[in-house]
Amino acid sequence: MSLFPAKVEDDALARAAGRCEDCGGLLKPGKFQFDHIKPRGFGGDNSLGNCRVRCVRCHLQKTQDDDMPAMRAADRKAKVKRQLPVVDGKPEIGRRFR
Repeated sequence: MSLFPAKVEDDALARAAGRCEDCGGLLKPGKFQFDHIKPRGFGGDNSLGNCRVRCVRCHLQKTQDDDMPAMRAADRKAKVKRQLPVVDGKPEIGRRFR
């Protein structure tokens, strides 16, 4: 299931001209994916400007090297924020870092 509209996918494929937009390798039918440059979880949209056509290897590499560490860091930050006490109606972090 793709999250991009069909028009965006068609335009991205035309832009890629049959090649992975990361490594430049030839795209084979069924062996490429449409990827968000800025993940949707971080405010990315489904526009052509936020879409890259990547071979499966490059997509997995980007997910492992960039997306997953950023998501883990965001999860840790949210967990710490949830655990901070609230004093006088203000989160503790707000009192500490004014």
